[in-house]
Amino acid sequence: MFGDIRHQQRLELLSLCLPALLRYDDRTAGALGMETRLPLLDYRLVEFAYRLPLRHKIRNGWTKYLLRRYLAGHGLDAVAWRRRKYAFYAPQAAWTRRLIAARGSALEATPFAHALLEDGVSLAGLRMPVAWDVYNCAHLASVLGWEADESCAQSA
Repeated sequence: MFGDIRHQQRLELLSLCLPALLRYDDRTAGALGMETRLPLLDYRLVEFAYRLPLRHKIRNGWTKYLLRRYLAGHGLDAVAWRRRKYAFYAPQAAWTRRLIAARGSALEATPFAHALLEDGVSLAGLRMPVAWDVYNCAHLASVLGWEADESCAQSA
């Protein structure tokens, strides 16, 4: 049984969860113009935690048991033994909507965006992934000085 857990931890560290989380962090930090620090991912700490006996990682139904004991020993019982997780979510949809609201009408007036949008449809009226794609295409075309031609209108 413990061999299976070790194998799962290795997969999560090297190919499943961690790479995806690092990409997400990198994208979010880049969007905010920030550089993030991930002190719990210091390679020495990761290697130490990976080598720990499993009884220090999971006990009585609690994961991260050794870390929880450390926090509790430093007066942070409320944090250490809290069952509910609190995540940080970047409000990307809200940021995108604000950007489209602020700059979308100027882009809608460009020939390229006009070729992509049906008559009477605005960027703000599109659902999010489509609105963002059209916004990016129109913005890129504007920056590069591309003009829409008939082939663009036919493919849209």
